[in-house]
Amino acid sequence: MKIAINRDGAVPIHDQLVSQLALRIATGEFAPGERLPSIRGLAQRVGVHPNTMLTVYKTLEAYGIVAARAGSGVRVIEATGASAAAAVGEGGIGALAARFVAQARAAGHEVAAIRQAFDRALSPARPGRLVIVDPHPDFHPLYLVELAALGLPVAVVAFDALAGLGPDDALATSMYHIGPLRAALGPDRPVHVFPVSAGSGLLAELASLPAGATVALVSVSSTMRRMGREILTAQRGDGLLVLEVDPADADAVAGALRLADLVVADGVCHDGVARGARKPVRRFQLIPDAARAALAAALCEKS
Repeated sequence: MKIAINRDGAVPIHDQLVSQLALRIATGEFAPGERLPSIRGLAQRVGVHPNTMLTVYKTLEAYGIVAARAGSGVRVIEATGASAAAAVGEGGIGALAARFVAQARAAGHEVAAIRQAFDRALSPARPGRLVIVDPHPDFHPLYLVELAALGLPVAVVAFDALAGLGPDDALATSMYHIGPLRAALGPDRPVHVFPVSAGSGLLAELASLPAGATVALVSVSSTMRRMGREILTAQRGDGLLVLEVDPADADAVAGALRLADLVVADGVCHDGVARGARKPVRRFQLIPDAARAALAAALCEKS
């Protein structure tokens, strides 16, 4: 995804840049630990003042998805705990195991108990349920629909419900939220991190629309509609009209189906919107197929 801005749109330039960079990180285009472009270099590339780009990076840092490091720039946070990453870097898996054993023995654990802990870690029990952590309640129905076929009980919670997690719960979140979740849980609780969908096929279709075209974003999530509008506004600076449509508003849906050149709907409302429509309605997935398959492999095939 290119980094672009629309100077004539209603969405502030700062918000356009934050949305685009956060999406690139969340989709995995910027890998954990990877350095982002320099503030001055990226500001020059997109044609904004360096102070504007500085506030964009500070916003991403406040979100907990990047960290500024002295002498090494701004980098995407690591999905794993910092201590574990450092141990692997210093001497590989042997150093990591040695550190664990040393810490366990220093805490008074016997050799047999340490071996049992290793055995449990290598052959974990099937989790009781998969818990997706996302601070936006309006995203929760999207996750439940998209993960319904996993064959495992699925719950979606916000950060204020973390105290109710059970020891057998398998946790997962997107790169958007791994930083705050790590801060809340500490580095020792395992968390599966999945990328969000880049929507590359939809973006390619949008790029082919003529100037002045109309796109309708139909979603039960107001957050999804807002983020989509911000990204499309930045990507298309030629008068593309983006409609945010609540599927509960039947008149708005009917108008979108009649007027829009392209209609995009989330998995919750897609079938209802598409039923009887005279034009194709594109389905947007929050979690890519590959990410759902990876979750199934990691969680559902354990004995």
